[in-house]
Amino acid sequence: MEKDIRQVVAGNVRYLMSDKNMSTNYLVYQSGVNSQSIQNLLNVRTKNGITIVILQKLAKALGVNSSDLVDDRKNE
Repeated sequence: MEKDIRQVVAGNVRYLMSDKNMSTNYLVYQSGVNSQSIQNLLNVRTKNGITIVILQKLAKALGVNSSDLVDDRKNE
């Protein structure tokens, strides 16, 4: 069974933040995405997920491609 894409993105963002020793506050600063949106993403509290624009901003701040954030194989 395929994972919920929101869980995949949240897991990938958490993994990359940990790998880069990046705090949520620093991700907010680097990406320009507000902290509530990032907290909702990380805790999978978004009903409809995030926009592609936010995905792109997070990817850029984390130094990866947008596709890396939706790739389910990142956390295997």
